[in-house]
This record gives sequence, C-alpha cells and structure tokens, in this order.
Amino acid sequence: MQARTEELRQAIEQQRSAARNGRWRCAPSVRQEVVAHARFLQECGESVGSVASGLGVSESALSRWLSEAEGQSGFRQAKVVAAPAVMDEGGVLVLVTPGGYRVEGLGLRSIAALLRELQ
Repeated sequence: MQARTEELRQAIEQQRSAARNGRWRCAPSVRQEVVAHARFLQECGESVGSVASGLGVSESALSRWLSEAEGQSGFRQAKVVAAPAVMDEGGVLVLVTPGGYRVEGLGLRSIAALLRELQ
C-alpha cells in the first residue's frame, strides 16, 4: 500500500506543479483514486490525518473529498472492527476513530459506554 500512496502523492504533486496561479484543483480522475485509496486505508485503521499526510494533502481537503464522494457532509456511521487494544507509551488505552479523533485516559468500560452512546 505504501507504493500506491507514493504513486498518488506523485500524481498530486505533478498537478500542483502545473498550477498556474499557485492554486490547484485535483483532477476528478486522480481525486477518485485518492478517495478509493483513502477509504481502504481507513478500513485498515488509518486516520484521515495520517492518510492525508502520506498523500501530501491537507486533512481538511481529504475529509471534504471523502464527504463529497459519499454525497454527504457531517457525521457518518462508524464501523467497529476487531483490533488489538492500542496503548500509548504510558500504558493508557487510546481510542482512535476513523476520522482521526483520539480519546485517551478512559478505561475499557468507559470507552465501550461512550461508543454505545454515540450509536
């Protein structure tokens, strides 16, 4: 997947360098490929921020592209997938949502209650 991320990063950079007035617009074909790749990486547990950073675009731009591709804006339903618990360096449980939000300092039961409330 790293190779695909790099290919898309280079395609975006080529479009940026071809921009005449310093403002660039991503071609629809490249944007579709970026959105498909970003969705795949999100399903693998990557945050929007880390995907955007890898592609060399802003997090807000990638979030907008993802929302536009889904035909919606605002909140979307989260998928809960089986994954090992993530701990930070201090041994504190960390929840990272697909949108890139981090919840730290809560116990497992508190995080489970929070997720139930958000459904």
